[in-house]
Amino acid sequence: MRIVLNANSSWYLYKFRRSSIIALINQSHEVFCLAPRDKYSEKLEELGAKFYDLALSRSSKNFIKDIMTIFQLKNILSKISADIVINFTVKNNIYGSLASMLSSKSYVINNVTGIGSAFIKNNLTTIIIKLLYRIIKKIPSHTYFQNEDDQELFIKNGLVNNDKCSILPGSGIDIESYQSVILAPDKNKFIFIFVGRLIADKGIEELLKAIKLLHQELSKVELVILGLVDEDNPSSIPKYELENMTSDKFITLHYDIEDVRHFLAKSHCFVLPSYREGTPRSALEAMAIGLPVILSDVPGCRKLIADSKNGFSCEANSVKSLYSALKKIVNLSSEELNLMGLRSRDIIEQSFSDKIIITDLLNRISLFEQNVK
Repeated sequence: MRIVLNANSSWYLYKFRRSSIIALINQSHEVFCLAPRDKYSEKLEELGAKFYDLALSRSSKNFIKDIMTIFQLKNILSKISADIVINFTVKNNIYGSLASMLSSKSYVINNVTGIGSAFIKNNLTTIIIKLLYRIIKKIPSHTYFQNEDDQELFIKNGLVNNDKCSILPGSGIDIESYQSVILAPDKNKFIFIFVGRLIADKGIEELLKAIKLLHQELSKVELVILGLVDEDNPSSIPKYELENMTSDKFITLHYDIEDVRHFLAKSHCFVLPSYREGTPRSALEAMAIGLPVILSDVPGCRKLIADSKNGFSCEANSVKSLYSALKKIVNLSSEELNLMGLRSRDIIEQSFSDKIIITDLLNRISLFEQNVK
C-alpha cells in the first residue's frame, strides 16, 4: 500500500509519529510524508519514508494561498497514486480530505489531535473551521480523536459521522525508551518541570505567577521550562516577554530541547496547567519516566490523573488553584512522591503505549486491503 502521512510540520511527524512510520515500513508499505520542510524532514527520509515539501502555513488566513495548498496536495496525491491518506491537525484534516476527493478517492483517515486555540476562543475562526469540517464530513473513512470530550463536541456539532470515529490515546509512548526513575530525596530543592509550546493556552503565565508565590514561602522551589517557540500560534508569547517573566534565578528556560528525558529524570514533578489538550505528549513522557504530575482539569488532561493517585489536578486559568496544587505536592514525603511516580508509569504501560496506536492503525489498514481485493 502507498500510504501518505500529511501534517503541518515535519517536526510533528518525526516527534509524534515516528513509531507508526517505522511500523508501516516494516509491514512493507510505501510511506510518504507531506509537510513543510524543516530540520526534521531529512530525519523522516532516514527512517525510510519519501518526503514531499508542502507549502502550508498554519497561521495564514490567505484564501488564495489555502486554495493553492489544496491543489498542491491534490497534485502530489495524484502523482503518488496514494491508497491511504492519514491527516493530522486541523488544516491538514480539511485540506487533505478535499485534496483526496479531488485526486484519487483515497481512503482517508483524519486525526483530531486537539481542537486548538480556535475552539477555545470560540470566534469567527471557530465558525469557519466548523463549516469546513461539515463540508468534508462524508469524505473521511474514519476519524480518530484523542479524548471523549473532543469526539462528543464534534458529534454534537455535526462535524463527523458518529459511526466513523473512535478514540486513540494520543500518539502513544515507546515505553522501552523511557525508564522509570526513583526520585532521590533532596532537602535543598524541589524541581517542577514544564515541557511544551510557549503559548498562553498552555497556562504558562499562570504557572509563572503561581511558582513565584510559592517560592516566597519555600525557597527550595525551582521551575525548569523546556519550551518550543511557536510563532504561528495566535496565543504565542513573544520571546522578550517570556525572558522578562523568567528572569528570576529559580526559573530556568531552555528552548527547543530535542530529548527531554534527562531533564525529566532530574525533576520531582511535571506540571501542565493547559486550557485544553488532545492528549498531551509532554505529560505522557513525564509519566513514562515516573514523575507525579499536576494537570489542569480539562479535556485531554483529566483522564491522566488517576483520582489523585499519581498527582493533582487544578482549575484552568486559575493561579490560586494551581498554587494550591503545587504546594500540596511539595509537602509530600519522598515515599509518597515515589509512589505517585510509579503509578504514573503504570498508567502509561497499561493505556498509552504506542503499540496500542500502531496495532489499531495496522488493523484498520488491513481491513481496507481486504475490502479492495
